Amino acid sequence: MTATPAFKRRFTFDTDFGESAPVPPGAPLPVAPSYSGEEVEAARAAAYAEGQASAIARAEAAQAAALAELASTARAALDVLAAVAHDHRAACAGLALAVGRSPAPRWSASPKRRPWPPWKPWRARSRPSPA
Repeated sequence: MTATPAFKRRFTFDTDFGESAPVPPGAPLPVAPSYSGEEVEAARAAAYAEGQASAIARAEAAQAAALAELASTARAALDVLAAVAHDHRAACAGLALAVGRSPAPRWSASPKRRPWPPWKPWRARSRPSPA
């Protein structure tokens, strides 16, 4: 068993859903506003100037945000670079200390140092040729 509505009314398209009060019969209908050419040009110029100012403001804001991001990235990169340079200097100083503490090679401490270069090319020419 199904329940059916006791009264069923169909839509007849005679209801006004507008927000204004119903117009009594015989009353003049409201007229849409009209604008002169100068008023339209003035409104268009004002809207164009407002849009252009808004676009410039957005572009300047985007540019400032990009520069701020670039500055923070560069600051971070320079901090990392300074840390790497400090580590490199410390490693170089450690290497210099290690070389200074190591024992010197044997040939540098001997009283009879070999001449450099180890050969003497000028003596090879002065030898008498075997006859």
